[in-house]
Amino acid sequence: MAHPARSAYWALRRLAGRRNLLFFTAGPAALAPAGTGACAVLTEAEAGLADVLAGLRGVATEDYTARWRQGHALVCARDTAGRPLAWGWLTAPAEAAAAVLFEWGMRLVVPPGGAFLWDFFTLPAARGRRLYPALLRAAARHCQARGLAAPAIYCNVGNTASRRGMLAAGYEGAHPVAVARLGPVYRVTTPHGSRLVWPGHAVPLAFLLGESAPARPCPTPSRTPP
Repeated sequence: MAHPARSAYWALRRLAGRRNLLFFTAGPAALAPAGTGACAVLTEAEAGLADVLAGLRGVATEDYTARWRQGHALVCARDTAGRPLAWGWLTAPAEAAAAVLFEWGMRLVVPPGGAFLWDFFTLPAARGRRLYPALLRAAARHCQARGLAAPAIYCNVGNTASRRGMLAAGYEGAHPVAVARLGPVYRVTTPHGSRLVWPGHAVPLAFLLGESAPARPCPTPSRTPP
């Protein structure tokens, strides 16, 4: 039988925690051609694609079809035979704000004209081919062509592989955000301030990127003089 004091200790540990995150946004270098793989941004579901991707990822097909119904776009890289190799999701609402899941069950709210990338995955057999940076560049070009803000993305501080992929894609910033769990609430802290958030409640993307600055427009590609 567990000792009451030890049980209480672990119960308290489960109610406390901290995650250190880094947010990046696409810079001018992110508008370079994807280079590796055939990358495309799909704003509507292709017939049968949700079943294929869900099966490869090991998730319910309904999860993917629901994302398309909610207006999220898929960024996908395929081989020459059209088979998916790597993919992720782009939330770039045109008229009304859209939400995606954030840390510890919170929601991250993307405003109209904003752009946010999330839930990327590369098949094990396709890793090491720089598909992740190619997907991020394809998303940046998609947003730039539509006059949207430069897409944002984040990773855990300890996820060096994801961070390298973001930097290789031309994403910049390394904007730190700390999420601390304090029992039933969370404290989200950025260099510009902090706020308390309840589970299931929303955190604006603008706050995570710094409220003191407006949404950063998608960069204009630099041109080399003739």
